[in-house]
Amino acid sequence: MVQTQERWRAAQKYERGYWLRRADGIAAGDSSPLDFYQWRADQLVDRLQALDHKDLTTGSANILEVGCGPVGSCEVIDCLAKP
Repeated sequence: MVQTQERWRAAQKYERGYWLRRADGIAAGDSSPLDFYQWRADQLVDRLQALDHKDLTTGSANILEVGCGPVGSCEVIDCLAKP
């Protein structure tokens, strides 16, 4: 149990540090807050289209993204609903 708590604390420390550095970079004007997510979303759309799932990329599908953290690639994909 102790190891699990230590791992959880370490993960939380890393996660918090990541988002603090990200916020500092955005505040300094080093990057747009969603550039990375748009790029990842575009990659996903390209992959879906290559797999002949174009119907999922037209904005008429529902998207459920699980385990993506506070913001995920699907946040910037056009769709009917994001439950």
